[in-house]
Amino acid sequence: MKANIGDMVWFPRFETHQEVWETCEECLGEKTMHVTLKNGEEYDIDCSACDPGGFQGPKGSTRHYKMCALGELREVVGMELSETDTLYRLRSAGGSWYNAAPDGIFPTQAEAVEVAQKNMDAHIASEEERLKQKAKPSHSWAWHVNYHRREIKRLECDLEQHRARLGIAQEKEK
Repeated sequence: MKANIGDMVWFPRFETHQEVWETCEECLGEKTMHVTLKNGEEYDIDCSACDPGGFQGPKGSTRHYKMCALGELREVVGMELSETDTLYRLRSAGGSWYNAAPDGIFPTQAEAVEVAQKNMDAHIASEEERLKQKAKPSHSWAWHVNYHRREIKRLECDLEQHRARLGIAQEKEK
């Protein structure tokens, strides 16, 4: 796409840690939980799973992070011209600057998101390919097998301990 200085264009990118809010799994968005004590008394208490702390109180939703494709609207503020190539200097809303080739900017958000999705898929594929490689190339595959088995055992012990502590916490009144 060709653009002029001052034009607003769509720039494709993907976030690896995009913040998303989902309904709290503990209170199902109600912000309170119904608790029955062993003596039969019943109470409604604030949900601690979606309570961010401080004086705000429960929100009914919890923050998670996921990977997502985006199209960002950016202003063309400059151009670098050479005999073979053109680069557009783009400014984002946050004030940061990026250089983009003509095939890296788009007139619509949908086109930018489509390219961002392809870039994100390629990134995910390269990460999956990286997982197939040795973490420490100087060590043998047998060393890697032993290391990962040892880590799995350690993490299973941690998981067991956390489950036991969760069981104890659920038995307590508050």
